[in-house]
Amino acid sequence: MDHGIAYLLFLDRPRLSFGKKASREVWAVGLLALLTTVGAFGALMIGDFVILQQLGLFSALGICFSFLFVHTIFPLIFPALRAAKERPLPLPKVADYMFSMGNKGVYAALMIFLFMIFFVAPGFNMDLSAMNTVSPATRAAEQKLATVWGNIFSKVFLMIEADSIPALQDQNDRLLAAMEADPDGRLLDQLFLPSMIFPGRARRHSNLEAWKAFWDTDRVDTVQANLRTIGMEAGFTAEAFNPFFECLADPEAHLSPSGIPQPVRALMGISSGKGPNQWRQFASLSLPAKYQGERFYERFGTLARIFDPGLFSKELGHLMVRTFLRLLWIVGLAVVALLLIFFLDVKLTLIALAPVVFAM
Repeated sequence: MDHGIAYLLFLDRPRLSFGKKASREVWAVGLLALLTTVGAFGALMIGDFVILQQLGLFSALGICFSFLFVHTIFPLIFPALRAAKERPLPLPKVADYMFSMGNKGVYAALMIFLFMIFFVAPGFNMDLSAMNTVSPATRAAEQKLATVWGNIFSKVFLMIEADSIPALQDQNDRLLAAMEADPDGRLLDQLFLPSMIFPGRARRHSNLEAWKAFWDTDRVDTVQANLRTIGMEAGFTAEAFNPFFECLADPEAHLSPSGIPQPVRALMGISSGKGPNQWRQFASLSLPAKYQGERFYERFGTLARIFDPGLFSKELGHLMVRTFLRLLWIVGLAVVALLLIFFLDVKLTLIALAPVVFAM
């Protein structure tokens, strides 16, 4: 775009102008900018940060191709342009006036520079829900979906992988145990895991032992007597609660199958695929108020794969800021070095850089 704008600026004159002449003028002015910019972005490829290497290569090639496009294709598209009307523009007038003031203009520009430097704060909006360029009808459909089923960007998603259903149950048990040990008791209110109904081998055994420890002989006798008395008063027969009493007497005989039945696997977010970890289970929850995503990831990141859209956006924004600032320093230093080599004059280099620094 910069090359195209420069070409059109030289072509748009108050007199008849020709594309080839504008191309020669832009070539003389833009060649140094091309060399310094390509050299600066090429310097990014020296580092070991892959993102910056790819960005440097992409930018350097893009600038070269655009420069060639302007000087080969633009003169064919715009071979000539008739005289344009002169229109006074306010900003060039202000710049010319300040320049005519001598040292006073320099001091005024410096004051503006010092004032604006306090507002230099590059920021990136990485809100995933805002990164949308679809039609209004699609946005309305998304809003309706969010109203009915909830906003997916406000939830945290977990995925567990295993090579078998028993192994998947064991991983669920570990995740459930960790969440039960979390100081914030509201966390379990937001999540359902299959281990709550179909525990793995270790948790199944511990649940059975806890059941036996709770239902001791005295408690069983008391419950049986009370149920029979109250049941008779409510109209139940004496044998109505026998299945429950049999479960209390011999819990091992009434245990459910150890696996997760096929019909309920899809309902619990379990699916099968190919590869070593062919079984996958997905779950989602909304973090309690004031529960930080970093804390959740730190506590449970080793037990499941976690995708937190809010935390992802935050970390991506920080990465973009760090990458941008690092890129800015590398490119800036490379431009300064290239200008020093080109001009072989420190004062002339500073004069050339001053407008760029002021503009940024």
